[in-house]
Amino acid sequence: MRAPVAALGAVVLTVSLLVAPSAQAAPAPAQVSRATQKKWDQSFAALRKRLSGPASVSVTGLGRRADEIHVGSTQRMSAWSTIKIPISMAALRRSKSATTKNRVNRALRHSDNGAAAQLWRQLGSGRIAAKRTNSVLRKYGNKATSTQWRTVRAGASPYGQTKWSSVGQSYLMAGIACDREGIYIRRQLNAATSGYWGLRRFDKAYVKNGYGPRKGGALVRQVAIVVGKDGRRWGVSISIRASSTNRGFTDASIVTDWLRKRIRQVPAKKC
Repeated sequence: MRAPVAALGAVVLTVSLLVAPSAQAAPAPAQVSRATQKKWDQSFAALRKRLSGPASVSVTGLGRRADEIHVGSTQRMSAWSTIKIPISMAALRRSKSATTKNRVNRALRHSDNGAAAQLWRQLGSGRIAAKRTNSVLRKYGNKATSTQWRTVRAGASPYGQTKWSSVGQSYLMAGIACDREGIYIRRQLNAATSGYWGLRRFDKAYVKNGYGPRKGGALVRQVAIVVGKDGRRWGVSISIRASSTNRGFTDASIVTDWLRKRIRQVPAKKC
């Protein structure tokens, strides 16, 4: 389910701060101050003029009193390869064998679609596999996201077409930023071989890309755990609809440069 790089007509970036989850679902984070939200909204509206299409950003901080902020569209869109993270986690819950770890390695480091399909089959039939993936999503604050298990787009995996908001993605990334269940996932994302565009422009970030075609262009998505120089961590998600995949990559980098100057305005904690 590797998505091509293309210019997109819309970009969505979401950053969120969350408490490192326990066995139960993490509590929903609180919104930043109205003043901060207004400044981000105004600045992002101006930035939007430099992009090829609509965009959105979501950031969630790490910590028991986590804060979050969202700018741009918060609609749910196809997850594409970003869904490989919860699928990998669901598979590791059932088996930590060398075979499973190798498949997770390939699915996350190299965005290998074949490896992702093998992990999905490990989880059971379509409906059961979706249920087990949903269990991961629920733990990390995604109450409304349901993994797609029926084929809805020819040539694309059903799970890649899961409708997942940037907000929900940032919850997951903030949730696995420090917890034990996310250790092996972070290790793979840190070694991912994808291009250095978008959120990879941060000095340190664990990133997973996802992109694919949409009517009139492409949809580019990125999720990440961003780590500051002082060790603070944020869960971040960007979504971009653009005229092409390559333009989507460019837009993601423009949004990232904008975010680098502001992310510390969202309270966050270290592990």
